[in-house]
This record gives sequence, structure tokens and C-alpha cells, in this order.
Amino acid sequence: MIYKTNKTINIENLHGGRGIIAIEKCDVPDHATFKSVVKVTVPAGASIGYHTHHDDYEGYYIMEGEGIFQDDDGSHKVTAGDFCLIERGGSHGVENTGADDMVIFATVMK
Repeated sequence: MIYKTNKTINIENLHGGRGIIAIEKCDVPDHATFKSVVKVTVPAGASIGYHTHHDDYEGYYIMEGEGIFQDDDGSHKVTAGDFCLIERGGSHGVENTGADDMVIFATVMK
């Protein structure tokens, strides 16, 4: 089964963060596990604000860049190749502390 990107948007101050975050989203309707897969681009100095996942899980694979990932366990430096898992009911945010874009491949799961 092939799903196509069905939404490309720029969101300012996402979840109370800073800057404009570019989102390329592919919804996966009626799948048993996945809700969506998303390419997220966080420009230098921008952030996604700390927020809670009440009804789903989310995985972040850092494809490019570096930053600080905040979750229920504290703040952690992340770089390309790191995987961050947000459990259902968990909270997180991310800040790009590098000079270049931070590119994240995110999966949102039921």
C-alpha cells in the first residue's frame, strides 16, 4: 500500500514554540497502527513547544541537524541518527540549537 503526502503546511509557534515549522504530512487512514508520518523541518533557532500526547505515541528520528529534545525525563542533546520515542500520555518538545535546519521524520501511532 502506498500513501501520498496529503498536507504541506507552515505553522508559526507550533504548540507555543518559536518560529515557523514546515510540515509535510501523510495521513494513514484506517490503519491498525499508524495515524500519520510526517517530515518536520525546524529552522535554526526555532522550536516546537512542550505538549502532551494524550491519545497516541510519536517517534522522532532526527535526520539532519542538532538540538535539545525535552521529555518527561528532562532535556537531552540530540543529533542526526537519534530516535526519540514519546509514549502515550507523555510530553515533549524540541528546539533547534544548531546553525542549520533540523529535519525530523516523525511517526504518529495509535
